[in-house]
Amino acid sequence: MRALLSRLSYLDAYCDAHPTDGMSCNDAPGGGGRRTSAPPAGVQIPLPPPLPLRAIVLLDPYGALFSRDHLTAVTMPVLQFRPDHSQLGEENCAGLAASLPIPPQFRTIPGSRFIFFDICPPSLQAAAPEVCTNPPGVDRSAVHAAVEAQVVRFLKDNL
Repeated sequence: MRALLSRLSYLDAYCDAHPTDGMSCNDAPGGGGRRTSAPPAGVQIPLPPPLPLRAIVLLDPYGALFSRDHLTAVTMPVLQFRPDHSQLGEENCAGLAASLPIPPQFRTIPGSRFIFFDICPPSLQAAAPEVCTNPPGVDRSAVHAAVEAQVVRFLKDNL
């Protein structure tokens, strides 16, 4: 629980420093304007144990919960994708990339945050247009094929 509170306090600090990142802050867990409790003075939050992973792929990650100290165990290769119309603030994704001890391979792809979701059936298109609608000129299936090819190549090179 203390580790979660610590991460939420990083989120509060991030949102204070980046008030225009509404998707990361206002629509974040707990909603906008909430304040979290920092751990009591003198309480040490243990770092997570080393990860038994050899490579990581991140799709428009929500990085505002993590400080550089929390990411020191991430020493394996990372491939990070960010849609060029992501609703998460640039500082969120870029901050995560900058906090990793080894810089990730970074790719920008066309589309919005929901570009990674499957192509919507007609019934869902009507019910959730914000999830199903792509920016003009963006072909979701073509983006998926390109991302899948890059992920396969990255994993083959690093596993």
